[in-house]
Amino acid sequence: MKQTANVNALKLLGLAGVILWQVYNVVSLSWYATELSQSLDRHVHLQGSLRDATGMLQQLRNSTQDCEAERRERANEMSAARQTQDNLKLRLEQLEEENAWLNQTVAAKEAALSTEQARRMQLEGSVQSLKEQMNLMQGQLLTAQQQQGVLHGGKKHHH
Repeated sequence: MKQTANVNALKLLGLAGVILWQVYNVVSLSWYATELSQSLDRHVHLQGSLRDATGMLQQLRNSTQDCEAERRERANEMSAARQTQDNLKLRLEQLEEENAWLNQTVAAKEAALSTEQARRMQLEGSVQSLKEQMNLMQGQLLTAQQQQGVLHGGKKHHH
């Protein structure tokens, strides 16, 4: 019986080993199941975060494209403004040149007018002087004619 008891004990010991092994496997599988469940939760959370990050990245790309488009638009506006400014500077220079020419022309015409007015005043003075001389000469002529008439008249009476 001892032998049977030994065999039974060995069987019991083997069975206990198998049970322990099974318990170990069940505990390990439970632990793996918990880890898998937590990993799945982390995976789901990471998938959500990845979707959010992808959406934010797409928004950032769109914003960047919008900013780039606005930057190009501003650059075009700045270029157009510089062109307009250059055109206005050129026009201002032209107007300043025309103004300088007009000022020179006005100064020259004013000088010519002043000279003309001086000549006119001189001529008017000469004309006035000539009129006075003519009046004086007419008076002298009249006096001479009267004197000559008296002289001629007196000679006729003596004949």
